[in-house]
Amino acid sequence: MRRTYGLLLLLLLSMSPTIAHAKFVPFNTGDALYRIDGAPDYGAGFSLGYACQHVAVLGADLWSWDCNLMAVNTDDFSVAELGSEEVAAYQEAYTPADRSRDPWNHYGGLLIVAAILGYGVYKKRRQA
Repeated sequence: MRRTYGLLLLLLLSMSPTIAHAKFVPFNTGDALYRIDGAPDYGAGFSLGYACQHVAVLGADLWSWDCNLMAVNTDDFSVAELGSEEVAAYQEAYTPADRSRDPWNHYGGLLIVAAILGYGVYKKRRQA
């Protein structure tokens, strides 16, 4: 039981804003850029995509919010603003659900939660 509390404390500390953006920490928060497959390209590595705020565990998004349609360059991790007319034209065609994400980023959070719940059930049955 002490081990569990120690792990929870470590996980909560790793979520603190001062160290959460480091790449080696299992939790990270902040900005995330997502390309949209099949969307227009703007040259110089920029294409239409979403810039969002997110919380991730081991590279798997748990929650994304405040997504804005922008020209994104995922290689350089940079964005460029689009004109309001352009955003209005593309916003109906490309929703945040159209973001290009790998399977782990998309479904990894569910697998992590399922593993934690499965371990809890296993421990409970083992004790009984």
